[in-house]
Amino acid sequence: MARPLRILKPETCYVVSHQLLDQHRFDQDEALHEAFFNGLNTIPKRYKISLHAYALTPTRYFLYLKAHKGNLDQFMHQLHLSISQSLGKRTHFKNRYRAVVIEPERYRQAILNYLHTKGSDNSAQYYRENHFPDWLEKLPVTRHEEADARLAEVERFFEKQRWPAILATRSFQHQLRRGGLSSEGSPAYQETLSFEAMIQLVAEHFGCSAEQIKAPSPRGRGHTNLARSCAIKLARDCLAYSLKDIAEHFSLHHPASASHAAKQFEKHLSQYPEQQKHYEQLMKKMRTPAKIC
Repeated sequence: MARPLRILKPETCYVVSHQLLDQHRFDQDEALHEAFFNGLNTIPKRYKISLHAYALTPTRYFLYLKAHKGNLDQFMHQLHLSISQSLGKRTHFKNRYRAVVIEPERYRQAILNYLHTKGSDNSAQYYRENHFPDWLEKLPVTRHEEADARLAEVERFFEKQRWPAILATRSFQHQLRRGGLSSEGSPAYQETLSFEAMIQLVAEHFGCSAEQIKAPSPRGRGHTNLARSCAIKLARDCLAYSLKDIAEHFSLHHPASASHAAKQFEKHLSQYPEQQKHYEQLMKKMRTPAKIC
């Protein structure tokens, strides 16, 4: 049986799950546990992901999220890449993650109830110790007769060996096929400047030209282009771009070069606190007023 194609559209809610490889367990690997939560703390905001709930079992995690840009694949790739880089290993997860589109108005409460009871003691302890982390965009969890009925339906759905691509009514599926979803009624998110506008912003700050930022830096010591490194870090932190996209925009030979440039600039900022303040000001300028499209 062929796997269902993923539905990747803006303003779509998902339940996402991924299984660890057999030799790994969240409840027996503190470093893995920490790397996972560090990823959830930093990666979603780069990709305009609203993360509303999670559950952690010994061998699997579940996320309930909203992808405002429809870039779920990019977000998941970067999340797992972040975990792998933190631990210095190739991967801890099986090849393909599961993702189901959710009709939020009908199933949100049931999903939240399901995830809040799904997690192991490991995730429950994290909730208690952190009083809900700052990166979690909390939604109210209520119990009522209709939600309880939906909960039984949700439990049956996720107990299936193969998950269908969508959990929704026919009318919702029809709306999704016709043209996607609107963001009406959802939290506003911060839109960012375009790539070219970001380059111009950095050029004005450093007093250089856009061409100097885009052009590859000469190799060797003493040829650090701070403006270019700053732009690469801004593209990573503020734009919903993968490392591959950043490498292409800056004419880098490999995505790892983009990651290296960003880390080098982070090191520079740690040595010069005043520069850190300037970088934070640039990040604020990257944000246009929140709007709902």
